[in-house]
Amino acid sequence: MKRWKPRQNARGFINFLKEMTLTMKNTILIPTLFLTALLGWNCSSNSTDRDKKTDYPSRPVADQSNVPSAEIREAPTADAEVLSILATVNQNEINAATEARRKTLGKPVMDYANMLYKAHSENLAKTKEVAQTIHVMMVTSDETTKLQKKGADELEDLSTKDRKDFETAYVKAMVKGHEDVLDLIDNKLMKNAQNEAVKMHLTETRKHVQMHLDEGKRLKDSM
Repeated sequence: MKRWKPRQNARGFINFLKEMTLTMKNTILIPTLFLTALLGWNCSSNSTDRDKKTDYPSRPVADQSNVPSAEIREAPTADAEVLSILATVNQNEINAATEARRKTLGKPVMDYANMLYKAHSENLAKTKEVAQTIHVMMVTSDETTKLQKKGADELEDLSTKDRKDFETAYVKAMVKGHEDVLDLIDNKLMKNAQNEAVKMHLTETRKHVQMHLDEGKRLKDSM
């Protein structure tokens, strides 16, 4: 770049200014043109990419809302109700046996109550295990509600009795209750069960209920 020398005349000074102005314009213009060209190339590239995306649309996502997972898949509703009824029966027997164990009873009745408590606790746990295995949840139905009320009423009546009356009433209630459970298994639960695991559980449960009934009758006759 030229430098102004003070000894130069006025015309020379004017020419110097013109050259300086032209140089500054070129200094600014060249980078500006380069930047403009670069931006134009990017816009063109983006437009081409958009065109490519339009030509090849993404595959639509499949609707998964109606596909049950292994964790929440449910067996037929009938099996859920069957297991829920069985669980309610077990709980009623556990509650009655718990009340008996609070009393000061004779050994035969206390042994019977302890046996029922243990057996029905184990059966309740097995019932819940079967429900989990076939992926059903316990449900509340008219039948379970009716059984719960029946069990609560019998328990309230038993709790008011003293030792001798309690023993007689408890054994009598257990005989009647296990007769009702056998009838329930044979005429309703087994007929409504659909899953093989549920049917097998009912078959095994029936054997134990029959044993409890036989022991209850024997104890009742000896009183």
